[in-house]
Amino acid sequence: MTKVWLRAGAIIVLPCALWLAGCDECQRATDCGIGEICRNGRCVPSTLPDSSTDTVGDTDVVDDDVPDTGGTDTIDPDATLDTVIEDTSGDEIGDTVEDDGPCTADDQCIDDNLCTDDYCHPSFHLCVNEPLDGMDCSPLDICDGVGTCNEAGECVLDSSPLCNDHNPCTFDTCLTGATDCRYDAMGDGSPCDNGLFCDGDDGCTGGVCMAADPTTRPCDDSNACTLDICAEGASDVVCTHEPTGSFRAVTCGATVTGTTSGSGEIGTYGSCTGTLGAGPEEIIVFSNATATGVTFTLVMDSGIPTADYNELYVLTDGCDPSTCTQTGATSVTVASVAAGTPVYVAVESVAGGALFAVQASCF
Repeated sequence: MTKVWLRAGAIIVLPCALWLAGCDECQRATDCGIGEICRNGRCVPSTLPDSSTDTVGDTDVVDDDVPDTGGTDTIDPDATLDTVIEDTSGDEIGDTVEDDGPCTADDQCIDDNLCTDDYCHPSFHLCVNEPLDGMDCSPLDICDGVGTCNEAGECVLDSSPLCNDHNPCTFDTCLTGATDCRYDAMGDGSPCDNGLFCDGDDGCTGGVCMAADPTTRPCDDSNACTLDICAEGASDVVCTHEPTGSFRAVTCGATVTGTTSGSGEIGTYGSCTGTLGAGPEEIIVFSNATATGVTFTLVMDSGIPTADYNELYVLTDGCDPSTCTQTGATSVTVASVAAGTPVYVAVESVAGGALFAVQASCF
């Protein structure tokens, strides 16, 4: 082989043996191509590896043979302190370095608040304490009431105790520190409210609220001439009173038969007292053209006896039970009845549909 040198337009051809013996490839930079410099008789790239003693790793861009002691670093000076981790967050931010953050597991985010859901966000590695609005957070002591989480993650206690069996006939007792309640029955006859309006006044019996006196009727207009109707369950209870029609008449020696109809549902008969005193009734009217005395008697009707739980009440006004003058379990006598003056007799019973027969005997 031969080595060709180009200089000042002349071509110098050196024999291969001479070049192999150690002759220089170049003597100056102009002997080398573009991007090369002449070093130690050889054409080498103009950018050389860093030969400095620093650990930054900068690159010399100047042709010198001395170690680099002041080159310009193009890499972060504190690069040795950086921790580069592959981004596995799954977010769309496009970062290439991801820190481990304040948390890496859910149990690192527990705040001991029953009203928050605690977890470590999988993308940002930050703790999240999300409020549990409406969650039950009742304390262990039942006497402290009921707790409910609000939207701010706070436990709000209801001051009313949990010990409530919604029975108006029991004493509800909360035992501090216990997990159960005690319910003691009230005495019989204690007032209560069973939630019904039309059955009258209520009272406790054996720890149960029931109508203590079913004869007290909230819609009773004390008018025997009307049928009292109570609208149970209405938000504003409405009472209606329907006319029962004219009274059936009885004359001297006649007998009136029938059953108690329940018209009027009279609770009391004024100053009159009897063995019944209340309940459904049937009203009959007696009058005579001349003055007379009359006895009203409960008798048999075609061999069938009058029910033994019927009773008679004598009224001067058939529509007003407070005008009662006398009463009798099986018979009642009016010593003097003026001519043409009506006398009303109420046939009382403890229930509707009771059979009766009333005979008027004049004297």
